[in-house]
Amino acid sequence: MFKFKNKINNFIIYLFPFTLPLPISLQIKSISLFLFLAYLIIKEKKKLKYPNEWSFFLILSIIFFLDPILSIVRDQIVFINDTRLSFFILPFLFVFFRINPFKYYKKIVYALLYGNIAYVMIITFSYFFSDKFKISYFIFKDWYHNSELYIHHIYSGLFILISIIQVYYTDFKFKNCMTGILILSIILVGSKFTLVVLVIIFIFLIENKKIKYYLLMVSVPLITLFYYILSINNDSLYWSSHTRIKIWKRVFSILDGNITLEGVKDVNQFVYIIGVGKYTIKERLMNYDTHNIFLQELLSNGIIGLSLVVLLFIYLTKKFKAKKENLAILLCFFLFGLIENLFELQIGVTCFVFYISILIFKKEVHSSKTDN
Repeated sequence: MFKFKNKINNFIIYLFPFTLPLPISLQIKSISLFLFLAYLIIKEKKKLKYPNEWSFFLILSIIFFLDPILSIVRDQIVFINDTRLSFFILPFLFVFFRINPFKYYKKIVYALLYGNIAYVMIITFSYFFSDKFKISYFIFKDWYHNSELYIHHIYSGLFILISIIQVYYTDFKFKNCMTGILILSIILVGSKFTLVVLVIIFIFLIENKKIKYYLLMVSVPLITLFYYILSINNDSLYWSSHTRIKIWKRVFSILDGNITLEGVKDVNQFVYIIGVGKYTIKERLMNYDTHNIFLQELLSNGIIGLSLVVLLFIYLTKKFKAKKENLAILLCFFLFGLIENLFELQIGVTCFVFYISILIFKKEVHSSKTDN
């Protein structure tokens, strides 16, 4: 009976990180996260005190409530961005119920690792049995991008990179083998930018400053050349990079002379950013996308919103400065946030808050042990 109960407990803990990279509905992932949190609240409630824990909760809560507050200031309809609900709920539960998710960190590491590998296996076998099967990387990529199993390659790359960093800092019997599988997974299902971020993370983790400097000097021109060569023979890369440049130029033209504390007031301009058709005011607010966390916040919530997001990353950088693993994961979110608005989709918001919250509690547990 005890073994069966233990298996059920492990299943609940493994479920959310395992399903995170899988091509299943957001509802299932939300239910698995709810079960994880409910388990922590019921079974693992601890009367622990963590220094500065309210600061993280407070910053995220303010970011969440900015949309409805500033929409009123701009004399618009009250707009509640429900995709950012995790900004408020997750830290609130961790802090209010005094639960410590770090206790299960290693299981969470394993779960995300197995989830990433399972996703790549599902994609590989599906392609093998498809009508378009041919031993060709480019045919595979074309099939993959049009497959029902496709998860946006930015998010797939992010999940895999988090796994690589976690595996690197965790005791694994087959660490090198698992790392190799994950890097191969990036080539199969991740974006080309993911490989660039992988190189940056690798250089960042090197301790020797001279080697780090030389690698940085060599990698920058090589990455630039790599992107240039690929863009010549790759329409999707050319379209992706040049579209983003056009979007950012359009954003700056909108912001020119319109930068305010509370954000751009004329929402009619948003619709031209991504070239969508006619929408209502509310739909326009929900559909514009700058493909950049910081530009998005500056456009939607002005200097106030941008300042809070920048403050969030500065706060986390200072909090994680003693732990390279934590900083490397934060760097992943920052770099991907430069080319994709990770806070646009609920899965991006939830992933960010879930892992950053765990790393904060991990750091605080270690600090409290040292103090004692």
